Amino acid sequence: MANTTLRLPEEKLKILRAISGYENIPMSKIIEKLVDEYIMAHKETIEIITNKDYYASLCQGIKEAEENDTVSLDKVKRLLNV
Repeated sequence: MANTTLRLPEEKLKILRAISGYENIPMSKIIEKLVDEYIMAHKETIEIITNKDYYASLCQGIKEAEENDTVSLDKVKRLLNV
């Protein structure tokens, strides 16, 4: 496992240390859990940025919308493979 330095304001660090000690959980485990929760909350963003065809599909949808003033939701879903 890689190490990193995390800079927190002193007040937040004191509170984190207190919670860590009270719950008898290492601070690293608390931070790891928070990071996991953050990743799950932003999973959709990760899926979008890893979809290679997303940008091309988005551009095509915008172009069609500009030409036709509207594009059906079904067509957008097909373009984005949703």
